[in-house]
Amino acid sequence: MLFIIVLLSLPFIKVVAQNNTILIDYGNSTSTAPWNNMTNPQNGSIGNLKDRFNRNTGTAIYVTDSFRGINNSGTQSPNSNLSIPVSASRDSFFGSDSIFNGSAEPTASFEISNLDTSKIYTITIFGSRIANDNRETKYLCAGRTLDSALLNVSNNTDSVVVFNLVPSDSGKIEIRMSSGPNNTNSNGFYYIGALKMEFSDTLPPPSLALQKPSGGEYWQVGKTVKLNWETTVPAQTILEYSSDNGQNWNFIDSVPAFIGQYNWVVPSAASLQSAVRITADSLQDQSFNFEIAGNSDSCFVVVIGSSTAAGAGASVIDSAWVNRFKAELYQNDTRKQVINLARGGYTSYHLIPSNSSVRASAVGITTDTNRNITKALSFHPQAVVINLPSNDAGRNFSTPNQMRNFRLMKKEADSLGVQLWVSTTQPRNFNNSRQIQIQLDTRDSILAQFGNYAIDFWSIITDTNGHILPRFNSGDGVHLNNLGHRMLFNQAILSGISDSLCFNILVGLYEAKIKSVEKIKVYPNPYKDQIHVQLKERNLTKAVARLYDVHGRLLWEEVLDTPTSQIALTLSPNFSSTFSGMQFLKLAFHNDQQVQVETFPIVHFK
Repeated sequence: MLFIIVLLSLPFIKVVAQNNTILIDYGNSTSTAPWNNMTNPQNGSIGNLKDRFNRNTGTAIYVTDSFRGINNSGTQSPNSNLSIPVSASRDSFFGSDSIFNGSAEPTASFEISNLDTSKIYTITIFGSRIANDNRETKYLCAGRTLDSALLNVSNNTDSVVVFNLVPSDSGKIEIRMSSGPNNTNSNGFYYIGALKMEFSDTLPPPSLALQKPSGGEYWQVGKTVKLNWETTVPAQTILEYSSDNGQNWNFIDSVPAFIGQYNWVVPSAASLQSAVRITADSLQDQSFNFEIAGNSDSCFVVVIGSSTAAGAGASVIDSAWVNRFKAELYQNDTRKQVINLARGGYTSYHLIPSNSSVRASAVGITTDTNRNITKALSFHPQAVVINLPSNDAGRNFSTPNQMRNFRLMKKEADSLGVQLWVSTTQPRNFNNSRQIQIQLDTRDSILAQFGNYAIDFWSIITDTNGHILPRFNSGDGVHLNNLGHRMLFNQAILSGISDSLCFNILVGLYEAKIKSVEKIKVYPNPYKDQIHVQLKERNLTKAVARLYDVHGRLLWEEVLDTPTSQIALTLSPNFSSTFSGMQFLKLAFHNDQQVQVETFPIVHFK
C-alpha cells in the first residue's frame, strides 16, 4: 500500500532495535569516516559501502536516474540530535521538474543493492535548502513493498523522513525523488542531503589494525603525513611513536572511535628505527620500522598532458589519477613531489620543446611554454610523465607526427639526464574509424619505442570497439570516472616511476669533490651478512660507508678510521631484513685534500 509519512525532529543517529548503520552524504563537501560520500549526481556510485565500524559491507549504491546537480546552500546549523556533520547538511543532490540552466530532471533515483533479503532496513533521509518558498520533496522507497513520504526541505534543520523496508527478492531498495504536491518553487526543486540505513547485524569481533605506516617509509621532520588504521572497537584510539625500535613510546594524540585516520606532523626525532603504535581498549598494533629523516631534500616528477592528467571526469580532484599518484608517493617518501602542468585540450604540439624546429603554428597551435617539456625540465625533475589520451587523434594528427613530437620531448629530457615516461593513448568514443585507428597505431608505436618507459593506459579500460568500457566512462565518452582514474593510478604505480626517484640524493656534501678511486673490489655480490672492500690508496684518514635502497632511503652507515695505505674493510650492515633486494653501497674516502666517492650496485638476500 502507498502512503505518506512526515516525521519531524526524529533523532538521526539514535539506533532503535538495530545495531549497525551505513551513513551516506550527498554532495561535494565530503564527510569523514564512517560517512560514505556520493559526489557525482549524474552517474555516481560506491561499490562497497562502509558501515559505522568503517568496514566494507559489500553493499553498493549507484545513481540510476540522474540528478540535475549539487546545491551548497543547505543549513550549516543542523540540530545536534541528528548527529549530521555540517559537511553533510550544507550540500545536497537536487533536481527540478522544469527547465533550469538548460535542462530538467523531473525525477531522480538511486539504488542500494547487495542487501540481505531476510532483514528489515530502516532508512532515514534528511535534506535542507535555505529558501523562502516551499521546496517539498517526495521520496518513493521501493523494496518488497512500496512507501512514500514528503519533506519540506526549506530552512530545514531537524526534520527527516523514515522508511522500514525489506529489500526486493534481488536484494535491492530503490529510492526515487521528485517535487512534492505542496512544492511552490517555480522550478519545482527537490533535494536529498544525507541518508542513514540501519539494520540488524552480528557485531564484529574486536579488531585493530594499523595500515600506515606499514614499515619502510621515509618521512622527513616537519612534514605532515597520514596515519591510517581500521578498528571495530568502540573506544578512543591512542597514537604513539617510538624512535628507538619500540623501547620507549611518545604520546601523539587520542582520537574518537572509528575515525581511522590522523594527520601527523613528523617530530624532530630522526632515526632509522622509528615506529608508530596504536591502542584501543585492550587491543594494540604496531608498525614495522621506518625512517624519520632530518633533511629537507626533495625530488620531483613532473606530469604534462591534457584533461585526464588535469583530473577531468573525477568527481573530486583527489580521485584523479595524478592526485592519487602524488599522495601515494608522498605517503611512502615525503621527499617525492609531483608537479602537475597538465591542461585540458592539449595535444603533443602544445608540449614540444620551446626551441623546437617543428612549428606548432602550422597546425593552428601555439606551444605553451608554461606547460611544455621545457618548462617541466626547468624544475630539475628526475622524471617527466606525458599523458596525452586522445586530443591528437581528435584533431586528426597522424601517428608519425605524434611520435616525432614525442621524440623531440625525449631528446630534450635525455640532454639533461631526465627519464621520460609516456602513457599510451586512451580510448575515446569516436564515431570515426580513422580516428580510432590513429589511436591504435599511436598506442602500438609508444609501446614499441618507449618499452619499459611506456605506461599502458589502453588495455585496462577499453572495449573491443576502441571505446571506453561503460563502467569507466564519466558520461561524456571522453573522460574517465573515479574508477577509471583509479585504474590509471594503478598502472602508474606498477610502471616503476617511483623507483627512479630520489636515488641521486645520497651523500650530499661528499658529492662536491669526486675523484675516481684507483682500484676497488667489493664482494661478495649478492651478500647476506658482510661486505668486503679492498682498494689501493695512500694517505686516507677516514672512510664513510652508506647503504641505500632503490628509493634513496638510507639503510645503514658507518664511519671508519683508515690509517693504512692498503685498505681492507669488512662491513657488517645491521638493518631490518625486510630491506632485501637491490641496494647501493656509497663509499666516501677522505684524505687531507679531498673526498673520493664511488657507488656500487649490490644485492642483499635474506
